[in-house]
Amino acid sequence: MSHPRAVLFLALVFAAAGCTRSHIEHDAFVWTGTVAPGKWVHVRNVSGPITVEVSPSTQVDVHATKRWHRDGNSVRFVENATDDGIVICTLYDAHGRCAPFDYAAQGHHGFLSSIFHKRSDATVDYVLRVPAGVNIDLSTVNGPVSVAGTSGDVRVETVNGEIQIAARQGSLKLNTVNGSVSAVLDSISAAGDVSLHTVNGSVTAVLPPQLDGRVSFETVTGNIKTGFAVTAEGPTNPKHMSGIIGAGGARRIDLSTVNGSVSLMKHS
Repeated sequence: MSHPRAVLFLALVFAAAGCTRSHIEHDAFVWTGTVAPGKWVHVRNVSGPITVEVSPSTQVDVHATKRWHRDGNSVRFVENATDDGIVICTLYDAHGRCAPFDYAAQGHHGFLSSIFHKRSDATVDYVLRVPAGVNIDLSTVNGPVSVAGTSGDVRVETVNGEIQIAARQGSLKLNTVNGSVSAVLDSISAAGDVSLHTVNGSVTAVLPPQLDGRVSFETVTGNIKTGFAVTAEGPTNPKHMSGIIGAGGARRIDLSTVNGSVSLMKHS
């Protein structure tokens, strides 16, 4: 066999082998149930995106798609009722733990160890539909998070992935490490704090024009931009500013990054 034909043959063999090793299971997990307004839906994931949409009904609807090359059968899903709602977790063995503030994807390991020593390479994509007024608390490690149309509080944590929120009201607490964070609120509750943080990426908040609160901007390598009049409190510089917007009050608006710009703009 000539060299070009041998290369082509081997490429086809490896491509075919790759196809046989790639698996996808739609609706690997499905849950539908009632969570009262003001209660929480907690989702704990390791690898894969989480997407949240507003529900047309009064039910919470959760669908998970599983993708894997190796040992997908070891991945399982658990839902547990909590005092404040429900928690749903991706687990990679029979000994993992599933609680809002005590999650381990694998048993007998710490959180970081369970990430780096998984037998399975499976990723899980979650899609949630959440009715008005229900709060959401989402975490993943490798994957973006997006939320659209919700009207409760939102808490998000990821490590490698951007966060995008477009909501109507409620407080926001959004944290990532590698990725940008953006939030657009066309209305905000009277006590709604806004906290957006990353390390490598930009931070952008677009908030209603009638806004009261105390604001803090911070960056190391980027710029600060605001469309609101800010009455400065204490020393300011191009990389850090604290002050009052409108009448001030108890609301906190904290926006920070290390490598990126920080922007606070008015919703049109």
